[in-house]
Amino acid sequence: MVPSYGGVIYNVNGRSFLQTITPDRMLGRAIATNRFVVWGVIPIGSFVGGVLGSRLGLRPTLWIAAGGTLLAFIPPLLSPVRRLRDLSGLSDHPSPERDQVGGDE
Repeated sequence: MVPSYGGVIYNVNGRSFLQTITPDRMLGRAIATNRFVVWGVIPIGSFVGGVLGSRLGLRPTLWIAAGGTLLAFIPPLLSPVRRLRDLSGLSDHPSPERDQVGGDE
């Protein structure tokens, strides 16, 4: 149940941040890349879990997984993104009106 809430918080905040700092013309590529990175590590984790489970045994592998899960908060905690309160100054691309084809130049 708790990981479900974490997923919702990640999706809302992460996607909002990504959409804020990405120019409109690059937004599709940025979201696709983000999805590839986030979802692309699942097969790698499955493979590593299988290798560890066969080499170390099931119980030690589950303890390693639990430890990794408990430590997963450290990178976001140390990230400068955590201290952001206003995203308006991060965008260096033109306003959406100027980013449209045929807009004022």
